[in-house]
Amino acid sequence: MIKRIVSLCLASLMLFSSVYAVSIDTQKTDYDFDTKICHIEGVTTYKNQPVKLEVLKKNKSFDNSITFDDVIYINQINSDENKKFSFDVYEDEAGIFSYRITELGSDEVKISGFVTYTDETVDDAIKAYYENEARTTSDLKKLIDDYYPKFNIDYTKYKELEQNLGEYLGKINSATYTDAQSFKDDVALEIALGIINLETDTSKKLGYIDEYKIILGLDEDEIYDEFSKLGLNEDGTGEVDSVAKEKIISNIRNDLTKENIASQIKNYYVLYKIEGAVWSDIKGIVNTYLDLDLTDTLKNITNAQVKDTMSYIKKQVEDKVITNTDDILSYVVSYVQSLPVYTPSKGGGGGGSSKGGYVVSGGNVTIPSTNNEQIVSDSIPYINTNTSYFNDLDNVLWAKDAIENLYAAKIVNGVGDKTFNPNGNVKREEYIKMLVSMLKLEDSNAQSSFEDVDKNAWYII
Repeated sequence: MIKRIVSLCLASLMLFSSVYAVSIDTQKTDYDFDTKICHIEGVTTYKNQPVKLEVLKKNKSFDNSITFDDVIYINQINSDENKKFSFDVYEDEAGIFSYRITELGSDEVKISGFVTYTDETVDDAIKAYYENEARTTSDLKKLIDDYYPKFNIDYTKYKELEQNLGEYLGKINSATYTDAQSFKDDVALEIALGIINLETDTSKKLGYIDEYKIILGLDEDEIYDEFSKLGLNEDGTGEVDSVAKEKIISNIRNDLTKENIASQIKNYYVLYKIEGAVWSDIKGIVNTYLDLDLTDTLKNITNAQVKDTMSYIKKQVEDKVITNTDDILSYVVSYVQSLPVYTPSKGGGGGGSSKGGYVVSGGNVTIPSTNNEQIVSDSIPYINTNTSYFNDLDNVLWAKDAIENLYAAKIVNGVGDKTFNPNGNVKREEYIKMLVSMLKLEDSNAQSSFEDVDKNAWYII
């Protein structure tokens, strides 16, 4: 059980429920009725560490399922040299507002005004669906609508993006760039802008590319100013899918190859189309590739079968969508291979998790009208990491985060050379070793009476 003493000064009209990062030591929250500003401050584990604040709409809670529309504010900043951070949030409506503060690793993507999406959401939706007594397709549709943001790029738009992006990359003058990283940043930005353009006005295609060359090399705030010309707010929010934009930029910056760019584009269409779309968007895909009558109930399909089925569908769609990409992206590969090796420094200053992970604890606190000290509540830590330890998990994406988390927690191991072999069988000694590590049952005095157990074996604890 984790206890935190939090000094709070809010009138009874403005109540907050909070979820605190375990490693954030102290936190203070004040509300100014004159300015309508809620000020939140605290201390992180490391100096210059990224810390994220999420605020939900009135009467929404992190204890329940959260949809894309439930979040009214999200921002990320770095703590200072003294490990201190603060947020100022404007809110003029009385009520109960839930917020969550999370410490991030130094290699996390910088976000502002974006809503996050996690694989845990997928698992929660599937679990809720199969716990529902009716289990009809209308129930599944409602769950998908409730759990997932509504991404609406269709196949035709995707092909427009693929074709026009290829034409743009083919015109890039290599003499413009002095290092590989600036090239990666520019390509990533153009892909993101291409997707944004398709979301806002398909008739333009990528015709505005020349206009946006002026923003290459500018800082993030200046880029967002240019984004506002496409209908975005200054903080990057709006009707555009900012989550996909940030993920694409981050991933391509780290690994710019033909396969990676192709993967990022197709995943926008495939992964978010299937695992993060409204039911009406994916029903046709399911019908086409599985020949499944979705008017029937799915009572006999198990949770594991659903995951396998969705993974299979995604693979089939990927194969269809990504044709002809070799010619389109061949220029990128030849260009990058001709550049000297360049390793950018990590952001985030001095400190932060080397694995980019964070720990979140959950709880609730009610703020009375007078100045009081409140105790923030119990928590069960959850570990998440953006670090990729294995390179053979593409066909089991539904389990990727779980595998990476268990590896980071030293509960499971790989089989060497960054491979995990997700379809391999687990031996009894491996299973026991995982259980003991997970449940922390190590005992140096424990004895074994099994004749076929080597006392010096790796699995002896």
